[in-house]
Amino acid sequence: MIRKRLIVLVVTTAIVYSVTPFTGCAQEIPITSWRTHTSYNRIHCIVSGNSNNQKLIVAAAEHGLEILRFNGSEVTSSTLSKLNGLSTTDITGLAYDQTRNQLLVSYADGTLDIVRNDEIIQYTQLKNSTTISGSKQINSIQIRQNRAYLSTDYGVVVFNLDQLQVIETWRDLGVGGQPLVIHQSAFLGDSVFLATDQGILAGDLNSNLLDFVNWKRFDQGIFNTSITTLASFSGMIYAGINGEGLYHYQSGVWSLAELAGNSFNSLSAGNQLVITTNNQVWRLSNTNVLSEISNTSINSPLYAMEDADGIIWIGDSRNGLFTNQGNAYVPNGVS
Repeated sequence: MIRKRLIVLVVTTAIVYSVTPFTGCAQEIPITSWRTHTSYNRIHCIVSGNSNNQKLIVAAAEHGLEILRFNGSEVTSSTLSKLNGLSTTDITGLAYDQTRNQLLVSYADGTLDIVRNDEIIQYTQLKNSTTISGSKQINSIQIRQNRAYLSTDYGVVVFNLDQLQVIETWRDLGVGGQPLVIHQSAFLGDSVFLATDQGILAGDLNSNLLDFVNWKRFDQGIFNTSITTLASFSGMIYAGINGEGLYHYQSGVWSLAELAGNSFNSLSAGNQLVITTNNQVWRLSNTNVLSEISNTSINSPLYAMEDADGIIWIGDSRNGLFTNQGNAYVPNGVS
């Protein structure tokens, strides 16, 4: 059985948090006292990794996780939701920390779950903070070295994955220091790029990024819009600008790369850049060859990514989780 514990740490950051004690194992709620119904037809995020020498694929629906473990030709499937361990519902993001063999799950209310071995650690300081006004939603998670960068509706939370504590929070990054929604982050060398409600920000990781004046802004012309998709691939930063196309940033200049006029649901970088538009999935090679992935299950793709074996995993808003090889995965007991 998965154990669940609430973790609250006292830290010194740009945000001051209230102090709440640790608790032990979560109270067991009789399964007959409540029910949840989780549909896995709508998959909006997928991560891959390796756990105990087995390939691991985790896909997020709104209210639960579908977990696949591959041992040679054998595949085992399980689900994880609020019913059996997750903190809450409304999952917004996933990231797999391969170094520490732990899965990070973020939520619309600001909660962060760290899933590892037989326990789930619930981090609630962001959710419970009294210094954050308005939405506390975590929109996505990006892992770099021993840190997770949580893009949120108020800024970027830099989270230490070894100590499970906040290092600092880059917030109020608007032009005049106003609050600014951050959708996603990506890294190129010592620079971090942010997809925001007002274009793209770029910052030097060696400078003081707590100060909004230290960010370079790309918010004019076609960048004067909300940008939600961003990735680092083949020595460049790629951004999907809805209605305009896929742009890349190289040597200080943004240029149209591909897919002019399209709108974008996701970008995911591996050996290839995998792109989802409203009803298509594409892959871009590191030699700039663009090709469409054809599959009869592709209806309204929300997310797609490439695993270490070169398999493309696709999450669709109607047809759930499947691969470019034609394999579809429905959780056991779910129709």
